[in-house]
Amino acid sequence: PEYQAVIPSGSDMERAVAGSHEYSVVATNFECTCQATDNMTVDFNFTGNQVEITNGGGGATMVYEKVGENKYQKSEMGYYILMSGEGDQTVETKVEEENITVITLTSNGYVMENYKGSATSPCCYYTFTIEK
Repeated sequence: PEYQAVIPSGSDMERAVAGSHEYSVVATNFECTCQATDNMTVDFNFTGNQVEITNGGGGATMVYEKVGENKYQKSEMGYYILMSGEGDQTVETKVEEENITVITLTSNGYVMENYKGSATSPCCYYTFTIEK
């Protein structure tokens, strides 16, 4: 018998990015900075209503929940330091906010949008395109 590759269930776009691929990366910045890198290897593992995404080279695995057709999201609490006043009167205030990352699968890769706090538009996003 011939080997038959296992085809993941899900949409065509899920099948396109499933497994490990090398991606080129372009960053688009608005109110915060996304830093583009050289090409990177990313592994997608779809399980039920989640996807585990691991950056190559021993990177951390992030888990995203399915929130729509070809759309996954994770959220975490973050903070920034707000400085007010001047000189000896400077006050630092720690401000907590929810940070949301949304991944939208495309036919040749995916887009990763980063949202800060209650913003309805991403502060920056990355476009990942499969190279090989």
